[in-house]
Amino acid sequence: MSNRAAIEVETKVPRFQALDGLRGIAALLVLLLHVEVEWSSHITDLQFVKNGYLAVDLFFILSGLVIAANYSTRILDVRTALRFIGLRLFRVYPLHLAVLTAFVALECVKALAQSALGIMPGQHPFTGGQSLESFVAHIFLVQGLGLLPTPGWNGPSWSISCEFFAYLLFAVTTFLGLFRNRAFLFLVAITATFGYAALALTRGTLNVVYDLGLVRCIAGFFWGVLIFRWSLIASMRSFRWVPLCEIGVTVALISAMSIISGRSILIVIPLLILLVTLLGSDRGPVAQLLLSKPAQYLGRISYSIYMVHYFVIECVFMVLKRIIPSAYSPNTRKDFLFLNPWSGDALLLAVVAVVILIASRTYDSIELPGRLFGRKVFQLDVTVRQTDR
Repeated sequence: MSNRAAIEVETKVPRFQALDGLRGIAALLVLLLHVEVEWSSHITDLQFVKNGYLAVDLFFILSGLVIAANYSTRILDVRTALRFIGLRLFRVYPLHLAVLTAFVALECVKALAQSALGIMPGQHPFTGGQSLESFVAHIFLVQGLGLLPTPGWNGPSWSISCEFFAYLLFAVTTFLGLFRNRAFLFLVAITATFGYAALALTRGTLNVVYDLGLVRCIAGFFWGVLIFRWSLIASMRSFRWVPLCEIGVTVALISAMSIISGRSILIVIPLLILLVTLLGSDRGPVAQLLLSKPAQYLGRISYSIYMVHYFVIECVFMVLKRIIPSAYSPNTRKDFLFLNPWSGDALLLAVVAVVILIASRTYDSIELPGRLFGRKVFQLDVTVRQTDR
């Protein structure tokens, strides 16, 4: 059986195909966000892209929903809980380790260029965010739990660290049967909502990562769980106004992300929850767009896009800063390339194309084999269920 032929979805588990496509679009939005701090372009200068960090909250919500749909009735004892954690580890860790290794190799190249060629990097190799301490934290997937002063190495992987912690919480609460308690579900809803509100009010934004990103993750993840536990998507399948509501919520979400900043950005979270609920029924015009082959393909490789894009951007920037004038930006604490927006657009499109190409390869050669190997380790059928990201 080929790797691609092994990707099947068990009929007993609900499949949210439109949400798969949405995940792919969200991964590209995160890519655009990280280009925005490196050079200027007409696309990345949009406020919508500057608020693209909210795509990570969408990931958290989607992850909670799909994990609950797949495993809420399968975690029955310690053995099944440990199997769940093991499967999740094989889901996220192989690609995480591969990209981390690539970043270590990049630091070695910097060190070689400094010692042999006299080329001084912007930061001395294996210092700051690329320190040994940060490397160890990444190895043990704790880099997003507020233990480090900077994201370090593969910056976006902070969310993978937080998500793995959410998996642990989900396994414990499900094993204890807490999600069968209606009062507990309402407590989770209140706590998750308070977590988001507290971040927005105290930080003036929801763009918090390695320090308090765990709060975002837990809040978003368990809102996704609640969408499933409250059967919100099932109720949408018989709701006649889904197409109209879907368009309205999509327009409202895009508008909010295009004009809002600061504490008011909190309004995007309920819009994301509503959109996920509506699209989960796979009905309506927006859902049909997300069911298209390009969107579905992006959804399939979305985790690879998310994990490899930062490395590609860093490599491109490292080369171009030797050719194109740049200056230090106090806002991002990084150098910024002086490109006119049209050249920035062309470079952006080239980077997107390269990231998608590399992501398709890492999906086939690292991500998917890792998942299949995990299922063999736990003596399951070589059938990969739908998962988050």
